[in-house]
Amino acid sequence: MFENFNGVVLPEDKGRVQFDIPVEKVEVVDINIRNHPAFSRGGSKCLVAKEFIADGDYIGSYGGVIKYYDEEDSKEDWNPYQLQPAPKSTYYVDGETIGNDMRYINDPRGIGKKEANAKFWRSDDKIGSTKIKTRGNKIKETGGFYYCDIYAIKDIQPEEEILVDYGDGYWDMFQTWYNKKNPLACSKCDYRTNKKKNFDSHVHNKEESDEEYECELCNSRYKSTTSLNHHIKTKHNEELCKCDECDFTTDKYYTMKYHTKHEHSDVRWKCFECNIVLSTLSSIRKHKENVHEKIKLKCNLCDAIVTKGSMPTHIKIVHEKKKDIICNICQKRFFQTGGLKQHMESAHEKKRPFKCDECDFAFSLKSNLKKHVKNVHETKCEQCGVNFPSNQEMKKHRKQFHKNSFKCDLCSYTSHNKKNLKRHTTTEHKKKREREEEENNNDVAFDIEIFIEDEPQRSNAKKHRIDDEGGDE
Repeated sequence: MFENFNGVVLPEDKGRVQFDIPVEKVEVVDINIRNHPAFSRGGSKCLVAKEFIADGDYIGSYGGVIKYYDEEDSKEDWNPYQLQPAPKSTYYVDGETIGNDMRYINDPRGIGKKEANAKFWRSDDKIGSTKIKTRGNKIKETGGFYYCDIYAIKDIQPEEEILVDYGDGYWDMFQTWYNKKNPLACSKCDYRTNKKKNFDSHVHNKEESDEEYECELCNSRYKSTTSLNHHIKTKHNEELCKCDECDFTTDKYYTMKYHTKHEHSDVRWKCFECNIVLSTLSSIRKHKENVHEKIKLKCNLCDAIVTKGSMPTHIKIVHEKKKDIICNICQKRFFQTGGLKQHMESAHEKKRPFKCDECDFAFSLKSNLKKHVKNVHETKCEQCGVNFPSNQEMKKHRKQFHKNSFKCDLCSYTSHNKKNLKRHTTTEHKKKREREEEENNNDVAFDIEIFIEDEPQRSNAKKHRIDDEGGDE
């Protein structure tokens, strides 16, 4: 059981001393980002800023129990919450059982490209010291202990995690401590645990066996019973699964598992490069490939060049034209689950989440809202800058005052609308040029054909001319 105390417990039963300054600028929150290096299914926490913290500002002091080092068994007693105030200190502050919020500060290692934004400093004053007068009536401080203050080393924004570089020595000690706590180690990977049941299950799944397990329903074969059971649950489970949190139902086990993870789980995956949070690891991987790594491939079926993560979707939509996602209510088919979700919300659930700020209209799609705003509310004349209450009023204004504002450079056509001029140019002149080019190409092809037909005659004439001039010797 952990006791929260913003101060230190002095050794040799000398009592407790509370820090003068309370912890106010930061707070402890649960880590629900699964790819955070400190994430644990059993629960883990981190320290984040409640408000803006400027570079050099005091954040707090590290609380705990002050203990002396024992040279014989110091490594045996080590735990991740020990903090040494100075490199040559004979004592340390142990925040494992008693301490304050500073114990939840993490190291930036493994959190993308994040760097430390705070640092541990030895305190200027000692705590638990005794002040005495010398012969010269000067005050002298004896005894006492230094502790650690935490200061920001760069500006920290609200909700940003407080991160301190622990140093390489810490991680060496941590690895030794972790191995001791988890003595059962897999010989084929880095997995370690202290529970025999978990270890046996892990080893069983890792073992390569010649025996295969066959599905009685479709004759598919698998290396382990775990894989076979998963196959049966996801492919052959016809029982209706009902979500415990909402009214969602499905006949596919994996679909229910996917729904639960996406809709009702607080655990998320985070991209530490742009801070976007997604619900699955595969989504984060695709996001990194498409947005940050930008790996592009050429399609084997056409000349399209798309990102690596988008290639399966490109093939499915463009070449296979496979719509295998079906609405259970109206049987409409979709390429992707995103289309089905959008369809369910707009067509069957009648959700209108995108509301217009200018009027009472609401839309199911963001694109429809943008069209509405552009056509109804963004009614500013391009020629004179006058605003109108509706698009219709603006059109009347253009026809009346800017009838011939847009002129075609190729003919005498004029219009009050820029879009009409663009449409005219495309339909009238571009197509005309294409027709002229096609006719020119046909004429060239015809000339080449005549040239080829006349070639034998010219060759015979040339031969006759040579014979007349010299003949054979």
